[in-house]
Amino acid sequence: MGNDFPKMELKLGQVTGRENFTFEESFELPEHESGSLKCDSRVNAVVTSMGSRYLLEADVECEFHGKCGRCLEDCVSGVSIYIEVIFQRGENVNVDHQDQGESDFVLLSSEDEYCYDIFPRVKESVMLGIPMRILCSEDCKGLCPVCGANLNVEECGCEREKIDTRWAPLKGLLNDKSK
Repeated sequence: MGNDFPKMELKLGQVTGRENFTFEESFELPEHESGSLKCDSRVNAVVTSMGSRYLLEADVECEFHGKCGRCLEDCVSGVSIYIEVIFQRGENVNVDHQDQGESDFVLLSSEDEYCYDIFPRVKESVMLGIPMRILCSEDCKGLCPVCGANLNVEECGCEREKIDTRWAPLKGLLNDKSK
């Protein structure tokens, strides 16, 4: 499935000064805990040419569709991510990575690389930004562990509190203390 991902190509060789790029793409992330997530992304990128360097600043908004980790209903959630990358043209360039702060650095060594696909970085950032377990809402009640009913829709009436018989005498002490 890796070959059918979209491309978000920046034509760095054509950038003079400051240029805006916008990408809107949909893709699937099959690697998530809740199964495959369908992602609708919008990337607003600004590329600034600074001589032999290019600065990419991108705001990524991604809405993903999947299953709630508690009630298993379809749900939609989203993440907002900021990406910053510095591109350097030329070979054998000395770069002090400490000067780059928290941004990434990419060395462009040939004319062919002046067309750069930022989608792998966008995908990686989205994957890191998506919570391990997505929820339809923070107060989702989930499923009844006894009968499997969706507790957001109906209260099933099942006895869900299981008491470990080894600790039952302590519960009696709590009841005596409250009197």
